[in-house]
Amino acid sequence: AVSVEAVEDVREQLASLTHPGFVTECGMGRLAHMARYLVAARKRIGALPGSATREARGMAVLDRVYGELDRVLARLPDGARASDAVVAVHWMIEELRVSLFAQAVGTAGPVSEQRVLSAITELARRPA
Repeated sequence: AVSVEAVEDVREQLASLTHPGFVTECGMGRLAHMARYLVAARKRIGALPGSATREARGMAVLDRVYGELDRVLARLPDGARASDAVVAVHWMIEELRVSLFAQAVGTAGPVSEQRVLSAITELARRPA
């Protein structure tokens, strides 16, 4: 079951990262990181099924992070949901994924569940 959940999570991740217009949307600065995210996703899938414990822990972290993000976004005005700060949190989550599932690939900087949750909390504090 964990393997199926991991494959589905990676499928959703790839769909959100690589869609029509993604190159323009993410810009040259962020595009440089895209290959790393894709390599990390491939390594994650390649480690299955032997990485079941890591998968379960990582998915629990993502569930908490996405749950909090959804809660905060639901309270933001429509226009604020696409703000630069919200986009930055989404990219932090991509870095967190690398940290959780393919640590050897390396992250662009320090990242943790707590850092992401703090950034999400800051979204709620920003003026509308």
